[in-house]
Amino acid sequence: MKLRHKLPSVFGLYMVDVLCCSLGCVILLWLFNDYKNALQSRQIAEQKDRLARLSEDQERREKDLARTRTDLADREKQASRLGSELMTRQIELEKLGKDLFSLQDRLKSVDKERMDVRVALDKTRKDLEETEKQRMVQADKAKDIATRRAEAEARLAMLDKELKDRTTLLALKDATAKDLMVTQAELEKKRLAASNRADVAEAALQAALKSMTDQKNMAATLSNDKDKAAKDLAMLQKRLGVLEAALVAETASRKDAEKLGTAAAMDQQKKERDLKDLQTRLQRIQQVAETRFAGIQLTGRKVVLAIDASGSMELIRADTASPEKWAEVGRVAGLVLDSLPDLEKFQVIVFSESSRWLLGDGSWIDYNRATSRSLVVDALSRVRPKGGTNLYEAFRMAFTLRTQGMDALYLLSDGLPNLGEGLSERQRESLREQEKGEVLGQYLRRKLRAEWNAENPNLPPVRINTLGFFYESPDLGAFLWALARENNGNFVGMNNP
Repeated sequence: MKLRHKLPSVFGLYMVDVLCCSLGCVILLWLFNDYKNALQSRQIAEQKDRLARLSEDQERREKDLARTRTDLADREKQASRLGSELMTRQIELEKLGKDLFSLQDRLKSVDKERMDVRVALDKTRKDLEETEKQRMVQADKAKDIATRRAEAEARLAMLDKELKDRTTLLALKDATAKDLMVTQAELEKKRLAASNRADVAEAALQAALKSMTDQKNMAATLSNDKDKAAKDLAMLQKRLGVLEAALVAETASRKDAEKLGTAAAMDQQKKERDLKDLQTRLQRIQQVAETRFAGIQLTGRKVVLAIDASGSMELIRADTASPEKWAEVGRVAGLVLDSLPDLEKFQVIVFSESSRWLLGDGSWIDYNRATSRSLVVDALSRVRPKGGTNLYEAFRMAFTLRTQGMDALYLLSDGLPNLGEGLSERQRESLREQEKGEVLGQYLRRKLRAEWNAENPNLPPVRINTLGFFYESPDLGAFLWALARENNGNFVGMNNP
């Protein structure tokens, strides 16, 4: 068999088909891409339109946002201003609440004292009315006694007159009886003479005997009259004795009435003295009510003054010195001492970074109205304020006197504590001054409740009153107010002059 070789042909029929198919595919792809591009162009146009609309919306919304931000800034400013006003109103409200509490306490105390005085006055008035009634009864009794005495004296005078008349009559009868006896003697002599002359004058003798018998009968009658007069005299003397006894009894009764009148007068004087004492007490109560130092009821028999001597006590503001401030503190401390109506003993603590007794070694000092005030003021004038405020140490030292009868403590300060027990090392390094003051103040109040001023059946609670000097921080006012209220005391703040 003979092999035949044929040269290969590049463009064959099948290649034409391939080329046609390829060309068709290319055309199809071109058409597809063209259609796709047309779709994409349409979408891009739509996207551009949408983007334009979105841009317009964005611009409008940016304008709204700017306007909203402006409104928000205005609202924030208004909210800040309202917040400041609210804070101011809250501070004013707290201050008004404190003033209201102090006024209510003062009103209750004054009302109670006024009721006590009114009850005492009513009782005294009733006693005076009873005394007046007794005095009127005694006066009526004295008048009755005087009337009876006048009647008795008149009756006695009448009886004396009657006695004198009877005595005169009796004297006349005695004289008549004596005359009759003399006549009888003469007749006896005549009878004897007549007996001797019996024979001569029988008729005369008989007549004489008859006459003598008549005279004897008359003498007997006179004797009977004399006996009757004697009996009348005895009876009159007896009645005179009875009248004298009645007069003595009336005199004794009058003396008793006078004694009762004297006793009533003494009782009246006693009631008047009691009334004067009550008036003095009322004046003293009014004086006590008037000696409330700026809303503080000044009480206490054994009192401790705790006076802040830190560096701020010579500053009227954080950057403004005021040398007169410390002198004012001394003046107020002396005024508090002299205004305590029942003060017997006192002591003073000055504190800054540490504490010390201003006078003596911490024992009680007897209060003398003439010298104690000047003693404290002079001692404070020699102290120079400096350093921080360690309130914990001052209270610890003050409450060592509770077992010795301390019943009131007066704190004079111008700032929150910033030193003392109650802070950890981390808190001392990380906290700000105001935060330190809050932490130390809370610790101090807990210490008072739990230990220093805790309820004790053997010890009375200590009343703590606080005086804030020329302070600007509302936190200090809140702390001093809470400290006083928790310990049955009052708070008063002294504003910057």
